[in-house]
Amino acid sequence: MEKGKIIELKCKKCGHTKSYHLNELTAIKNKISLILGLFIFVFGTPLILIWLCNYLFKLSNIYLTAIIIGLVSIPFFVYSFIEKEQNNKIRQFNNHKISE
Repeated sequence: MEKGKIIELKCKKCGHTKSYHLNELTAIKNKISLILGLFIFVFGTPLILIWLCNYLFKLSNIYLTAIIIGLVSIPFFVYSFIEKEQNNKIRQFNNHKISE
């Protein structure tokens, strides 16, 4: 390890510096990726429907419902994938401990 098992971190809010053992550090969920995922879900669904609106409503058969459900589910799966990957990264980081 380049810096050893003890690392000094400075608080961004108050400026206080404190030493921490590497096993004391934990990861937390990044709010930016959550906001990005929600943005994709909330705005992606209507954009896909607007983009394909003319084509979809020319079809007047039983498969129209399945097509709309499929299009709505694409942004949902993107959001779910982003959320799942972030949770996996957090879990892996928090489960890794350095031996004394």
